[in-house]
Amino acid sequence: MASADGRRGPGHRDTVSWGGTMPVTSRIAAGLVVGAGLGLAASCQPTSFACDEDTSCAGLEEGRCEPSGYCSVPDDDCPSGHRYAPHSGALSGQCVDAGGSDTGSTTPAESSGGTVVLDGTTTLPNPDTEDGSDSTTGPSSLVCPGVALIDDPFDARALDPDWWTTYEAEGVTFTLVDGELYFEAIDATGDYTGLVNLVPLPPVGFAAVELSTTPPEDAPAQAFFVLGSNDIYYGFVVEGSTLYSIYDSDADDDDRTINPYDPVAHRWLRMIVDAEEGTLVWEVSPDGLEWKPLDSEDQLDNDFDLSTAVMDFGAGVWDGPFSADPVATFGHARLCAL
Repeated sequence: MASADGRRGPGHRDTVSWGGTMPVTSRIAAGLVVGAGLGLAASCQPTSFACDEDTSCAGLEEGRCEPSGYCSVPDDDCPSGHRYAPHSGALSGQCVDAGGSDTGSTTPAESSGGTVVLDGTTTLPNPDTEDGSDSTTGPSSLVCPGVALIDDPFDARALDPDWWTTYEAEGVTFTLVDGELYFEAIDATGDYTGLVNLVPLPPVGFAAVELSTTPPEDAPAQAFFVLGSNDIYYGFVVEGSTLYSIYDSDADDDDRTINPYDPVAHRWLRMIVDAEEGTLVWEVSPDGLEWKPLDSEDQLDNDFDLSTAVMDFGAGVWDGPFSADPVATFGHARLCAL
């Protein structure tokens, strides 16, 4: 779908972009479908198997489903007595955290450290302390109270090939600079560049990014962070002075909420998923610790499959030629199983 000015977005195949006078969704969609398709080609290989209950691991001797959404098998060499089975993404062959649940359930539950909340109205408590405080283990225990599948501060010289695949358009490039994923636009027109995770989304958990720099306010450009499956996208788009929560598919697109963008309050963006309930929650945070809800969906599109969905984030230019250095930067990306 295109507007009178020809702008489009993630989800549509013929061009790229989201926001402004037309639904932001229709602008970013094109860039994501064309660009992310290149990345997804690499990520669609059957390298991982996700479970949602112990019976899903029946093909493994004494296999059980861990809260991370992957199968494990008994191993006396691990403190927990269990090791992740092959095809468990980045966790393959690793010992299961000794503090993990042994019930095979993937549903967040109350513990001595408090309750893992999914509505974003309170800080996630530290499950490693009696009162839920962070006095002993610090903020790292709060950012992912479950199993950290990806925790990337972008401080290495190269992206982790077990975590990410990329797609890159000629007009928008990226590099790692001083602990940030740095996107630059050079005479870009209809160009989108981004990262796609190779570690599968957990049945229950969240994906989060720290958006450090956004495109200039009057630029024909946007920063995006979406979950995509079967050419259907849910996510965030920042364009100009506006933050959107969006839904996009071949059949429809919707700027679900339109909010004045606050670079402090909206520095962190998070989407919480629950495959069993079929729900999605959009949240924002100034520090990645205390979150506030922005939007929610309790009935996802029937064709949106969380078992195959990926997180996709980056920057794009929907009209041009346009140049900006940077056009967007990201300081962190996380994927957490709850």
